[in-house]
Amino acid sequence: MTIRQQVAKEIKASRLARGRTQQELALLAGLKQPHISNLERGKMNVTVGTLQKLAAALEGTWDLNLKETQ
Repeated sequence: MTIRQQVAKEIKASRLARGRTQQELALLAGLKQPHISNLERGKMNVTVGTLQKLAAALEGTWDLNLKETQ
């Protein structure tokens, strides 16, 4: 699994655990819903700034093991 895929999986899992839709998360984070969709599907790289916005919107943090696996 790539780092991008790991981050995508964590974003989606965090959102679902809090019962939020992509649209709700986008509004809370100041992003657009298609951006959230692309991030969750691993279609684009996420910036540190976007991770900060998402963490604040989801009222949480992530402990990411940023190591690619085969």
